[in-house]
Amino acid sequence: MEMHRETRQQSDLIVVGGGVAGLYAALCAAAEADVLLLSSGPVFASNSYFAQGGVAAAIGDGDEPGLHAEDTLRAGRGLCRESAVRVLTEEAQARIVDLADLGVDFR
Repeated sequence: MEMHRETRQQSDLIVVGGGVAGLYAALCAAAEADVLLLSSGPVFASNSYFAQGGVAAAIGDGDEPGLHAEDTLRAGRGLCRESAVRVLTEEAQARIVDLADLGVDFR
């Protein structure tokens, strides 16, 4: 018979999900509240941590959001909403800057 020990923790906010969206939400909220981040596994073992899907941000010389949008649409094989992909790729560079400002180390 397996026994589970109950642990209680008080927090102002609970963020569910340790991917990039959950981490961003938790980091932003942490300036104003005590945040508990719940993840199905170790955050340092997630696809977001290893950027398995890549980051669709135009940050290099000669790079542009449209190139990332076209790549994402091709990879999505008709399953992506084009308007959402365009917003994601147009906003990606600014979100990378936001994450870096919050202390995320992109090495």
